[in-house]
Amino acid sequence: MRIELPLWVVVLLAATPASAQEAQPGPALPAAPAPAAQPVATPAPEPPRPGLVHVPPGLARSDEPILLELDLTYPERVERADVHYRTDGRGPWKKARIRRASSARWGARIPRPEPNVRSIDYYVTITEREGRARTAFGDPSDPHTLVVRPTDVTEQEARELEAHEGQRLEFLSGGEYTSFGNRADEDGGVCSDPGGVCHDYWYSLYGAVRYHFYRGVRSVQVRVDRLSGLTPRERDGQDPVETEVGLVAATAEVELRLSPDVSLYGSGIIGANEVAVQPGAGAMIELGVDNPTRIQLAVQGIADFGVAGSAWMRWYTIPRTPLGAGIEITNQPGSNRDVAVRLLFEAARHFGPHFTLVARGGYGARDLAASGFSAGGYAQLSF
Repeated sequence: MRIELPLWVVVLLAATPASAQEAQPGPALPAAPAPAAQPVATPAPEPPRPGLVHVPPGLARSDEPILLELDLTYPERVERADVHYRTDGRGPWKKARIRRASSARWGARIPRPEPNVRSIDYYVTITEREGRARTAFGDPSDPHTLVVRPTDVTEQEARELEAHEGQRLEFLSGGEYTSFGNRADEDGGVCSDPGGVCHDYWYSLYGAVRYHFYRGVRSVQVRVDRLSGLTPRERDGQDPVETEVGLVAATAEVELRLSPDVSLYGSGIIGANEVAVQPGAGAMIELGVDNPTRIQLAVQGIADFGVAGSAWMRWYTIPRTPLGAGIEITNQPGSNRDVAVRLLFEAARHFGPHFTLVARGGYGARDLAASGFSAGGYAQLSF
């Protein structure tokens, strides 16, 4: 028997894909078991990192060290802590170690600044025991700036330091030869040598070191001299005879500031030769310190060698070429009964900031019948 299908059923079967007609659902597969839950590892807490609490001071004085107070948290974890500082925003960074100041406080000491310093930059670093280093306050590119307040004393010191091109230490060495001429002894009354010639001269070699504080005590100096000469000299009321004189002397000198323009010098001298120890002393006042024109009045004496008084006018008007002229009255080199007068002239030249040469010349006489010349000089190194 033939079965006729309706036309719409035939069309529907023709449009259905064969795969869809043949696919048959299979048996359901069992579900895979869920993985067992794993325990989650909890990281150990990091140890606390040390820190810093610091309140900067408002101002610093220029005449005393700068003390910075700080608080360190967890200091037991700090290997070291440092303050890095520099002056006036330039120069290399220097270190000041932070140390325990009390049971709870820490501190660092920055040395007293130079008198011309007006600010100090600083930052703080901490190095942990594990070796890690980091900044804890400020940093090199943005440090904290502390203003330095000058005092009247340090302002004066700064002016004098600037006038001396920042130099405090001086070394000098030199010598001088002085002659008062040779006198004819016609009757033996000059040196007990009738018909002969009497010599009258001496020379000195010296070296000195001076340090300038530019404060109430402006400077101190230590000097050593070798003095030697030949001169007519009386002994124990007898007629004068030509006598060799000389000694080695050590001098300690202090310069005091009486005012910004006036200095007073005082010195003590100990000399010695083969015969005896010969003490001495000296004093000088200088008017117009660090001015273009200055006046110096001085007196100095050494037992058995003589006394000398001098007056000098000095000019600092030619750049790097100081000049001076003076007069000296003396009975050196042997405490002679006759007094000599010397006219002196000095010229110096600064070769750069550290080296100076000074030339000195003069003319003098002890008697109208004879006279002689003086010549000398010294070299000076300044730092």
